[in-house]
Amino acid sequence: MKMEREAYWNRVADELEEAAGRNDYRRLYRTIRRLSGKTRGTDDNIRKANGTFARSAAERLERWKEFFSELYNHESPQGPPPEPLSIQTPQNAFLDGEPNIDEIRKAVRSLKNGKSPGVDNITAEAIKAGGEVLLRRLHSLIS
Repeated sequence: MKMEREAYWNRVADELEEAAGRNDYRRLYRTIRRLSGKTRGTDDNIRKANGTFARSAAERLERWKEFFSELYNHESPQGPPPEPLSIQTPQNAFLDGEPNIDEIRKAVRSLKNGKSPGVDNITAEAIKAGGEVLLRRLHSLIS
């Protein structure tokens, strides 16, 4: 009996080493969970509408049927639909104004080099290399 148990644990150890060597972490952790003896139990405590627990499978199924019937089979509201709420956007003077050339210069300087270009395929390095001419063009484009 002792030799059989030792042979079993040797097989398990070999299986764990093999899984770790192949970076098969799913198999590794599944085996460890199985060996730990801890199982995740399911919670089948389902309360009936009267507050008692449903004991049998038939009672549980009946309770699920009641639950989803109440959830999805409700009467539609009668009458005209409610008026939509009007949303007023707050006024922000900082956001309403156009950026000046210094703000654009600061934004261009803050661009990070080496990043991938956007949908326009223009890199940050190309924008920075554009100098004052490009800054004035960007300002006229934005304004």
